[in-house]
Amino acid sequence: MNLYKRIILYKSKERMDAIIRIFAFVGMITIIVYLIFKLWAYYTAVAERRRKAAIRPPLDYMNNIGIKCPDYWVYAGTDGDGNYKCVNKFNLDVANAGKCYTNTADKTAIFKPLGSDKNWETMTEDEKTSFVNDASTSMGSRCNWVSNCKGVWLGVQNICSKPSESIKK
Repeated sequence: MNLYKRIILYKSKERMDAIIRIFAFVGMITIIVYLIFKLWAYYTAVAERRRKAAIRPPLDYMNNIGIKCPDYWVYAGTDGDGNYKCVNKFNLDVANAGKCYTNTADKTAIFKPLGSDKNWETMTEDEKTSFVNDASTSMGSRCNWVSNCKGVWLGVQNICSKPSESIKK
């Protein structure tokens, strides 16, 4: 093989090596960027789960269970008007049976439902405060129930114990 052909082969081999190095470099950068993105997405999801878990009680608990009945009372469905019916099935002490039960014989209390158009997770603090203070059922408001009956109602007590935003202004 003559010298000229060897030089051309050598230069084309150099070009191929350079192209391979460029593709390898771009590939490595792509893999690194992908891994960084995956790690960022993972840690963002973990942080979001921790943030949601830090809210006590969790918002989905309030939406599905917590707003219906006081703690340790049993949700027994709805009455004829669609209100939540709660039963003191475990015979927990209440401060004033006359104010704590809608029906003292079967130890039930009736509370206004959240409503299908409302979602506890998306309600503002003022809306939550208005809801727990709404006394439109025979039982009165949830805040009245908490103060009169000395019961435990996680998620309601903390709202009842603080003034609404509109009162602060």
